[in-house]
Amino acid sequence: MTATVARLNHAFEGRYRLEGLIGEGPVASVYLAEDVVRSETVALRVFRPEVAALVVTSRFLADIGTTKQLGHPNIPRLIDCGEVDDFLFYAVPHLDGETLRNRLHRVTRFPVSEAVSIASKVGEALSHAHGLGLLHGDLKPANILFDEGEPMLSSFGVLLALGRAGARLSETDLRLGTPYYMSPERAVGAAEAGPSSDIYALGCLLYEMLIGAPPFVGPTAQIVLGEVVLSRPTAPIGRRGEVPPNVDAAVRRALEKRPDDRFASATDFVEALADPRFRHDDVATTVVQVKTAAHRVGGSDAFGGDVPWGEAKAMNREAPAAPANGSTRYAERLLVKEEENIRFIDVDDIRFVESHRNHVRIHTDTCEYMVRRRIGVLESQLDPNRFKRIHRSTIVNLDSVDRLVPWFSGGYLVHLHSGEELKLSRGYAHKLFDQVGKTL
Repeated sequence: MTATVARLNHAFEGRYRLEGLIGEGPVASVYLAEDVVRSETVALRVFRPEVAALVVTSRFLADIGTTKQLGHPNIPRLIDCGEVDDFLFYAVPHLDGETLRNRLHRVTRFPVSEAVSIASKVGEALSHAHGLGLLHGDLKPANILFDEGEPMLSSFGVLLALGRAGARLSETDLRLGTPYYMSPERAVGAAEAGPSSDIYALGCLLYEMLIGAPPFVGPTAQIVLGEVVLSRPTAPIGRRGEVPPNVDAAVRRALEKRPDDRFASATDFVEALADPRFRHDDVATTVVQVKTAAHRVGGSDAFGGDVPWGEAKAMNREAPAAPANGSTRYAERLLVKEEENIRFIDVDDIRFVESHRNHVRIHTDTCEYMVRRRIGVLESQLDPNRFKRIHRSTIVNLDSVDRLVPWFSGGYLVHLHSGEELKLSRGYAHKLFDQVGKTL
């Protein structure tokens, strides 16, 4: 018996008798234990001291205690939770089966019918929880265990409860491997993720069971998160021809970037998997507007600073439709990939934009960004009262214009406050002049 187990047995004397360590992760260690009071074998999860020190214990225990109301056959019940001698813990029934992660290591790609069956049962468990107002928040293969062949959804709400109780778990999320199953809204730091975030994660799980890999992979967590936000995954049927069209369509819908474009509920997802008539037209993805703070990873902005990346291209989302009152919303921030870096650009900082074949060059006070997108798509993200297209390949921020002066070739030079000059034909210069009225 190790010193740690001996110490824990002393702390839990009369309550649990620990037999040994059966699992370990960055958040908690899992021990096989005998519940002395109830005379049953349990999995006792004891949080690491550095994690427990970050949380308000009463808040965490109150949040995790709400999962006791879960009563679904594919969700292990919460037996107990509390704090003993500074050990923060919770207990669930011990399951002898392997995790979905271990099974994926062995099998790689599941038979389609088995993958759909597992995803459907997990989806039904999620539907039950969502109906009670509870989210899982950390759906991944390591948190699905098999008990007599049935998938059991474990660690329900634990990560969310830790976060709400004060722990900053961005770093922990990454070490746990959750970037592969993290929804786009969580990847960009949304304060609250709803049921659709669990649905997205379930889509990732089914994708991996069908294909043998998650929708997005990469050598670092930041790269994976960038792909989650930026890229559209290859359709399952494109990587495995035997995937039925309705299953392919259901997975693609679950993996849509915007929560509103996914299934309205986990039940709808499960029903689509069972309906051979179900089809889904992918939502067009060209440009994204981003209004939330950057998701923080390891103490730095994962998308705000330099992050290793690949080819430059744009964020993927069209401008939202105009609200019914006639006002229009435009992007406040744009997320672009520039060579090996991925960055946010404040729209206010853009001086002008010019088109170069299939790329757009965005000029700011400090940098230039080559973005793979059509200039018309970018223009749709900008407020037309401030940004004017004065040439088929040029958009100018009117706030940045200092003056227009005649150019010896018969056109005009646009002087920007930064000292930069743009060459324009006379006709397009007149268009700009009509907007700003600044000329010599």
